Amino acid sequence: MLSDELKRRLKNRLARAQGQLRGVEVMIERGDYCIDIVNQLIAARNAINRISSIILEDHLRTCVKEAMTSPDEYKAEEVIAELVDTFERALND
Repeated sequence: MLSDELKRRLKNRLARAQGQLRGVEVMIERGDYCIDIVNQLIAARNAINRISSIILEDHLRTCVKEAMTSPDEYKAEEVIAELVDTFERALND
C-alpha cells in the first residue's frame, strides 16, 4: 500500500505530466513545430514512465517482500506471476 507521502509525491508528478499533455494539445492547436511537439510528448512519456517505476519499486519493497517472506507459497507464486505479466506487457508496448 502506498504511503501518504508517496501518494503526495506521485500526485505532484502526475500533475506535471498532465500539464505537459495539456501543453501538447495547445501546441497542436497552435500549429507548433512538429519536433517541439514530439519532444514535449517524449517528456510526458518519460514522466509517466518514472511514475510507474516509483510505484513498481514501492510494490517490490512492500507487497512482493511480504509475499516472499510469507509461509503461504501460493502467495509468492502469485506475486511472481503478476510481475512477469506486468513486465511482458511493458516490453510489448
